[in-house]
This record gives sequence, structure tokens and C-alpha cells, in this order.
Amino acid sequence: MSIPLIPGWNRETNRQVCRGRTKNMDYRSAGVGAAPVRHVESTGNATLLTGSKAAFDTNMTGGVDPYMQSSTKIGDGIGSELHVSQQPKVLRSFGYYREAISESSEETFRDRQISILIYLSDGTCEINEPKVQNSGIPQGKILNRGPLKTEDGELIGPGHLLPGTFLKVYGKMMKVCRCDPWTRNWLSNRGLVVGEDCPIPQNGASRVLAKLPEWNGKVHFPLKMFMEASMGKHNHDSKATKQFLDYDQDKLRFSLVWDNSDALFGDIMDYSMLYYLCDDTVQIQQSRRANTGREEFPTLFKRDQLLKDWKEFLHVHHRQVGAKYGDGEIWTWRDFRVGMTFNMFGREMRVTAVDFTTRDFFAKQGIELKPNERWAGEVVERPMLPHPQFNGYGDKFHAGTEWKSLVPKQPKKDYNKIIGLDGHRLRMTARILSDNPDDEKRGFVITYFLHDDTLLVFEPPIRNSGIVGGKFLEKGKFEHENGARYIRPDDFQAGQVTKINYFDFIIDSLVHDKAGLGE
Repeated sequence: MSIPLIPGWNRETNRQVCRGRTKNMDYRSAGVGAAPVRHVESTGNATLLTGSKAAFDTNMTGGVDPYMQSSTKIGDGIGSELHVSQQPKVLRSFGYYREAISESSEETFRDRQISILIYLSDGTCEINEPKVQNSGIPQGKILNRGPLKTEDGELIGPGHLLPGTFLKVYGKMMKVCRCDPWTRNWLSNRGLVVGEDCPIPQNGASRVLAKLPEWNGKVHFPLKMFMEASMGKHNHDSKATKQFLDYDQDKLRFSLVWDNSDALFGDIMDYSMLYYLCDDTVQIQQSRRANTGREEFPTLFKRDQLLKDWKEFLHVHHRQVGAKYGDGEIWTWRDFRVGMTFNMFGREMRVTAVDFTTRDFFAKQGIELKPNERWAGEVVERPMLPHPQFNGYGDKFHAGTEWKSLVPKQPKKDYNKIIGLDGHRLRMTARILSDNPDDEKRGFVITYFLHDDTLLVFEPPIRNSGIVGGKFLEKGKFEHENGARYIRPDDFQAGQVTKINYFDFIIDSLVHDKAGLGE
């Protein structure tokens, strides 16, 4: 019988053999899937700068066109010493290009600022336009990173970043005006003459967009923060954010009283005020009292910041776009004390009490509050209803479920006991204690059902005894002789006298049986 060829198992040595596949790909500093621009061996110092742009190796690849690199050369230069050393170095220059405007009465052209980046690791180029806030113009990345040529077919390299140089890329004439200090130093060390920086012109809408962040005054506008959060910017380093992180879900509770007894049908009204520490908002609700004859009106003031001058809520023309009200002064937790009175939309509210959490919070802040004047609401002592005498309906030893409600509730059952002990029972033979001589020959069988604590008494018939046999007691729960509980399994022991429904039985024998097994 031939043994099948199992992968990884040697039939001769009867052992498993590890034959892993060799790696065909490798991860280098440029990453997997990089652009097919690879470094080849340099021809020496002849490729370095000699003072002219033509003699300068613009793409840092030894004078070889990156587009002509063969696919068989991929990977030869990515891990080289030159590639790794130049990996984090980038040359950066700043300039602008002029855009024609034909549908505007205010300007005929616009100068767009740009930044040109050249990565020394592979000679790729990237062009970006800095974003101006609220400019309404699509800005950002103009050209993705990659090898870039001018319209003359010349690769753009470090020699094109000199101030005053003109580049024509994809039909746009760009002028390099200045470069950063590190780029200027790098170019000077390689023999290039770097001229003075040129100013970037600002005219028309470019000048307005440059000064826009100074006068718009909406850097921290609430609607702007909401728009940024909906687009993914959820964190704002501000005082409100710190307050939210420190006191989120923390509340202070005050009891308020409004004395309106001077008005017609007026009364002393109790309110409860919740102060949310995370955003300094307040919510005032009426404390409900039973049998007051008043219609329930729970919320007096919906959660919001409470202005000290409530009339500022009505100044619609002073509000900013998206704001609920003006910049008026609001009530904070530092202003509330026990015994003080404040005006809330024309109602003189008096702070009468605080809870323990609020008192502890003020103590941690170094503020000691006065003792509470009174608690909101009234303390009502309800009479205790006496338990009525058991009338035989329902369950005697359950907590008054028959009379505490208009519709009686069914007592709860122990379903684990019902399922676990289903079919389990105790079968006992017993004799009855009686002064009647005819009862001495009578025998009884007591069956106790463990799953629901019920029992059944059966009397086997005796021929010519004059006593009719059969069921002596129907199945049910029977009260113990002490009157405090029902009869339990531990009340049945051999030789013990147990009273069941006013009959005394002597237990002769006891057997634990399960239905269908002991019969």
C-alpha cells in the first residue's frame, strides 16, 4: 500500500519537514509600490554642479531619465546609502503664478501663491497652494508627487528652485520668488549662486484674502466649530473643551422657592434647579406635590445658559448668525449661595437648599455654604394599613398580594425548583392517632411533591372494614401546626408524629421516589 504524498512530511524519516517559500518581495525605506524612479551608480563628480544648469544632475539619478528605467532595475537603488541618507531631506521654494479672471468687475487677474517641494531621495517634485481660510477658492495640492518635466522636456530639479527662475508646467508660467533658509544653504554648498528673495505680489482679491483672517473675527465661532466637527475635527484646544472634559456629567442641585402669594390665586411654588458644570447651563423644573389642585407644568426653564439680564433674550438684532442670544453676562455656580435671590424672567427665585454633592463641591472650591433653610416639598406621614385577616382566598404566607392592589397579582413561583425537582416526591406509610379502636387497622400513604411543596393523603381500602378507602386529603398545601409556614419535607421523619389538617399521623416508613421509576 502506497502512502500518499502529504505536504511537509518525509516518508523516509517519518518527520515533518519545513519547506517555507522564499521571499520574492522586500520592504525598503521607500515602501512597497513606490514610483519607478530608481538611483543608479553615479559617474563620479562629473554629475555634480559645475556652475551651469545643464551640467547639474537635476533628478539625482546620475543623468538617467527616470521614465526610461527598466523594470529589471527596480530595487537596485532604493536601499542604497545615498537613498537612505537623503530620504528625509526636502528642498522648498515659494512663488506664484498669474491666473486670468474674465467674469469679475473688480479684477482681471489674480496671483496665486504656491510652494514647490523637491524630494532629494528620488528627485520627485510636488507643488502645493497654501489654503486661505474662507477664501471660497479650491486650494491645496496642485500637483501630486512624482517626476516632473518642463514643456522643454527638462526634468525639474534643485537648479530650478533659485529665486527669479521661471518654470512653465502644464501651461502655467510660475515664478520662484524665494526659498527657505535650509534650501538656500543646501544650494550654496553645492556651488549654485542663490540670488536675493523677490517679493510675492498681492493684488486684487489676493490682498483681501491675505487679510481676511484678521478682520473676520470668527475663528472660534460656534457654528464654525460645529461645521469642523461634522467634517472630522472633533478636538478644539479651548477653555470650553477643557471645562467639558473636567466636568462632563457633573451636576449641582439647588432647591428654589418662588413666593407668588401676593398675586390672585398665587401660591408658594417649589422648584428644583440643575446646574451642568460642563457648559454652565441651567434647567429649572417644578417640584411636584400631590393633591395641590394645580395642573402639572414640569419644566419652567429648558436647559440653557441663564442670562442675568433676561431681557437680552429678546434682543434679536444684536445676535450673531447661529447664536441664541447676545454676549450678556450669565449666571454661574460661583454666583449661587443658600439664601440668595435672583431674577429669572421676572420671577424672584430664592435658593433655599442644596444637596450633599453640591455642598461637597463648594467645599472643595473653598466656599462654605450656609445651612439649608428648608427642603423643597412637604413631608407627609402616610398611615400604615393593617394587614386584614386571611379569608381563605389566595396564599396566606405571601406579602399581601391579594389586598394591596385592586387587581390581585399572582404570587411569584420558583421555576428553577419546579423544573429541577419535577417528578421527585416522598412516599410515606403512616398510621393515624385516634382513640377510636376502628382506626387502629387503617393505613395511609402520604405523597409529598417536592417541586411545589404540596402533599396528598391516600387511604388504601380494607375489605369488610366498613370504611370507604380512597383519597383522604386532596392534593394541596397544608399549614404547619405552629401557623407560621407550610409543611416542609423535613417535617417527615420515621417514627415522628406530624399533624396534617388537624389529623395526627405517625410516619412508619419513608421513600424518596421519582415518578415512573419507583412504581
